[in-house]
Amino acid sequence: MLALLKVPQTPIRRTLDAEHTAHPVRSAVHDMREGFRPHGAHTVARATLLFASLMVLVMMGPLGVLIPFLVKDELGGGPTDHAYVLAGSASAARWGRSSWPRCGCRAATSR
Repeated sequence: MLALLKVPQTPIRRTLDAEHTAHPVRSAVHDMREGFRPHGAHTVARATLLFASLMVLVMMGPLGVLIPFLVKDELGGGPTDHAYVLAGSASAARWGRSSWPRCGCRAATSR
């Protein structure tokens, strides 16, 4: 908490341009479109973003919902066992990510 005292205070922007004075939903959609625009020109970035989004929706969402029920109902565990499952999952993801660059694979680049 003491580290937060060292964070400089940034003034809030009070003057809004034409895009941001419109309806708040239109302004949010405009900002999101601006954030996705760089991915449109690069096929690899667009494919990676699409794949990651689909994996979160198709795999990680249901896993996050169903793992507590699996631990409690099927394995007879409690909150501590659920914490162990989450810690094991995070450790496996970290190990997999740290060992990937050493496998001789190269990241694809768009040209």
